[in-house]
Amino acid sequence: MELGRQNLLTLDITKNAYLNLKAEAPANPKQIDRTNWVCSKMDGIEGDANVLKGTAGGDVASNSAPWWVMVDMAATHTLIGAKTTHWASAFAPTQIEVETSADGTNWTSHGVLDVWGGTQNWSFIEPVTCRYLRYTALAPNSRTDITGMFLYEAQ
Repeated sequence: MELGRQNLLTLDITKNAYLNLKAEAPANPKQIDRTNWVCSKMDGIEGDANVLKGTAGGDVASNSAPWWVMVDMAATHTLIGAKTTHWASAFAPTQIEVETSADGTNWTSHGVLDVWGGTQNWSFIEPVTCRYLRYTALAPNSRTDITGMFLYEAQ
């Protein structure tokens, strides 16, 4: 028996961030009725948050980052994805974070996603049941806007 001999094992652990998003349109989407949505935005953001549900003109926009908008869908839905519209690619963010909540207080991040284009489609890899959705523009252009938001559930 040899005393004092040690076997060492070195481990390299990489922690991957949780990602439940992919940059593509959801399959077989059914648009959720936006009539009863209550929309809000972070302080300091220009525009009427109701543009998200189509009842106001223009956009919500900012010259700085990050900034967020939030939708209370007024009822619980099982989401499979979304679409945001922007004046053009030059005004669209290139990276977003999407969070959901059942109560508007406790939030779950579904990850950070690279996006592109004046119309941005993204899907949840696994459907998410929630009442609230918060969308954060993490990497804006010099002027970044949203002119509409559409949330989808399965048909």
